[in-house]
Amino acid sequence: PSPSTKPRIAVVGAGAVGGYIGAHLAHAGHDVTLIDMWPSHVEAMRARLPVLATRVGGVPAVVDDGVTGVLVEAGDLVAMSAGMLRLARAPAVAVAMGEAAFLRLQERFGLEPMVDAYERLYASAS
Repeated sequence: PSPSTKPRIAVVGAGAVGGYIGAHLAHAGHDVTLIDMWPSHVEAMRARLPVLATRVGGVPAVVDDGVTGVLVEAGDLVAMSAGMLRLARAPAVAVAMGEAAFLRLQERFGLEPMVDAYERLYASAS
């Protein structure tokens, strides 16, 4: 695919399995970013990338499966592969998820929502 039509995929928390699959997708010409630290979910969302991550810890609170990315069970190689292929084969879906991720980031974790949350917290304490 040309650079303008090449799907962009962020694989978050994938470990060795995601690295192996991501390498194959990159070799096939896809734009793949591998991210292993949880806070990097936010960076992927800020970059308007769909997030492919394992369903561990607080990840499901940030990534909405099927909306802002794809969540799979930890250690499920088949599901991780299927998620990567889903995003790689459907660039429009990947772009839509990336945009939804960016909007979710702004709505939940942007400056205004954080200030509002602190104001409510301080108001409830007084």
